[in-house]
Amino acid sequence: MKLNDSIFRFENPVLNEMYFKVNDDFRKEKMETDTESANGRISVKHEDNDLNEAFVYLTITIGEKGDSFPFELKVTMGSKFLWPEGLAEKTIDTLLTVNAPALLLSYIRPIVSSITDSSEYPTYHIPFIDFSSKEMTPDENDD
Repeated sequence: MKLNDSIFRFENPVLNEMYFKVNDDFRKEKMETDTESANGRISVKHEDNDLNEAFVYLTITIGEKGDSFPFELKVTMGSKFLWPEGLAEKTIDTLLTVNAPALLLSYIRPIVSSITDSSEYPTYHIPFIDFSSKEMTPDENDD
């Protein structure tokens, strides 16, 4: 099967934010690494409405401060995405809110597993995320 390049392009994703802290108050008997502790936020920033490009950020937060999870972790990756003229607005919206965050997550996933693997707790592997769900509505930042 021949692989064809997509018309949707991206520049090298960059790490914008990284925070990790072990919770000293965590009680090991509560050890459960459930996926309910993971939250995501998508931010789409259009640099210029005349250009066919946007900067997309994906922030993944895992855990929280306190005794219910072993650590707090927050990672934000971003990249500029580009597309050709003539695409339907609905197609562009899907590319920026589903495809772009899925790509960024593939860069975040090894960071999270590497950081958590270096801790005293089990390695946290980010599960598949359905970016097409209504809960993952992006923030629009046009400034």
